[in-house]
Amino acid sequence: MVEADGEVLAEAGSGQTVICADISLSRRDLFRREIPCFSHRRPDVYGRW
Repeated sequence: MVEADGEVLAEAGSGQTVICADISLSRRDLFRREIPCFSHRRPDVYGRW
């Protein structure tokens, strides 16, 4: 599991596994402001799932 800035939060082995990590909601909000990827979405191109 990797943060938007590349920081590794948790790693899994080679087999099937479940990983968990604590996330900072304030860091999430900061990344969303600095990397506005949602504003570049093009639903007209890929349609609804």
